[in-house]
Amino acid sequence: MTRLKSRVYSFIVSISMLAFILPTSAVSAQTLQAKTLSDALVKTSMATSSESNGKLSLKLNGEGLSKSEQQQFTQVSKLLNNLQVVFNAKTDGSKDGKVSKQYIKTIANVGGTPYNAEVWSDMNVKGKNVVAKEIVKSPQLFKMISQSKNINKYMIMDFPQGENGSIDFKKMMSGNKELQKLILTITQKYSSQLNLKGVVTKDGNVYKVKIDDAKFKEIIRKVVNITAENKEIQSLIKNYVVTSMKNSGASTKDINNTKIQMEQMFTKLQSQKFLDAFNKNMDKLDNIKILGNKGIEIAYTIDKNGYVTSTKGNIEIVIDAAKLEKAFGKTTSQSALKGIYTADIKFEVNNKNINKKVNVKLPKITTKNSFNYTELINGTQQTQKVEAPNEVIKSSK
Repeated sequence: MTRLKSRVYSFIVSISMLAFILPTSAVSAQTLQAKTLSDALVKTSMATSSESNGKLSLKLNGEGLSKSEQQQFTQVSKLLNNLQVVFNAKTDGSKDGKVSKQYIKTIANVGGTPYNAEVWSDMNVKGKNVVAKEIVKSPQLFKMISQSKNINKYMIMDFPQGENGSIDFKKMMSGNKELQKLILTITQKYSSQLNLKGVVTKDGNVYKVKIDDAKFKEIIRKVVNITAENKEIQSLIKNYVVTSMKNSGASTKDINNTKIQMEQMFTKLQSQKFLDAFNKNMDKLDNIKILGNKGIEIAYTIDKNGYVTSTKGNIEIVIDAAKLEKAFGKTTSQSALKGIYTADIKFEVNNKNINKKVNVKLPKITTKNSFNYTELINGTQQTQKVEAPNEVIKSSK
């Protein structure tokens, strides 16, 4: 795959991620409808118990492709086209955030192959003896990565506490609250400076977010320029990244290296040379569609208690490879791209029993029906030790 072709697929992935993030970030805007929706999203995210179910689907299409493009697209399509993911989840936690039990069952169809996985998590940081473990059951996954005897067993992940680079779960769970506050503050800082009137509309108790191609590009341009000019937002972003790393048990060395890298990134972002180049590139995109006619459409249903009980969304991404190559690449007879790629993403999430009694029942674990995740690590290391001498023998022949 040529560098430019790989960039096309990377571009699709990047735009997909932005398309998921920006609508949620945008709804804290200036109108009453946006404020109501923003409050509901925050309130729902703070819920300590709930039951949820949802699904996601992806359809890919390519038109006017050259022979080489068609070959590349066929390989990607085999894996991702008609991707379907369905999940059911339960969460039950204490109001102080120190106790939490979760369950999620996921069924996915990837490249025509079905996958099932169930995950239970149990966290309790109230007393001296911290409980932090996960239980995983996934026959298809274990068939690929573990011994045959473990295929239908539960995999147990007990996490060590606090020392030698392990995670301090007491700090992590208290830090999660800080992260939620930081996300909310960052969102509010951005939305107060974005012109997003008309993005959110109301129909009864359904609040709709609609972002077309032009508005999407406008938001991207403004977010980058606002970040470059606003030291407070830069500080909030740095705090968010550092807090996330501390919560995940990252070493002091890694955290300090990240701080240095972020300082360098923001220094570059603030330079007029970078901003001029960025804005020039955004100008080039004015006549090149990134979102299709559907754009980004997300409908949120809010109940009488102010919780989001349903989210239904559709995102259509369109990448005209020829126009992108002409605008940003160097066209040659060998590298010229012709295709127009479309990704249609649909998703839905439904919530119920929010902040009500939810029963998360952990499976009964025995030595016979389970194995520890360290077996996977030790098994991999052992395989490497056994295979290494064979490689030496082969090379010496």
